[in-house]
Amino acid sequence: MSKGYSDIFLEPFVAKFPEMEYVTRSEYTEEVKLEKIRQARDQLRKYANDDKLKKLSQAYTLVRVILVYRGWELVCCEESEGFQAE
Repeated sequence: MSKGYSDIFLEPFVAKFPEMEYVTRSEYTEEVKLEKIRQARDQLRKYANDDKLKKLSQAYTLVRVILVYRGWELVCCEESEGFQAE
């Protein structure tokens, strides 16, 4: 990175997380965005029911975040503290 500094830098690790999806700018629509947000919420609920994550969350405050970008533009940032199993 040649410009400025970032406090946190997140980069997709697709090799480890193959379920991570990429939508090209030409494929992006408002409907696609809403569907990806719905899928992300479902995925976070599944994570919340994972035994290993439940154990970790006893010692730490975990924050679930959904980020959707259209190119470099952030079009959705949804955050909810903690993982509450359903």
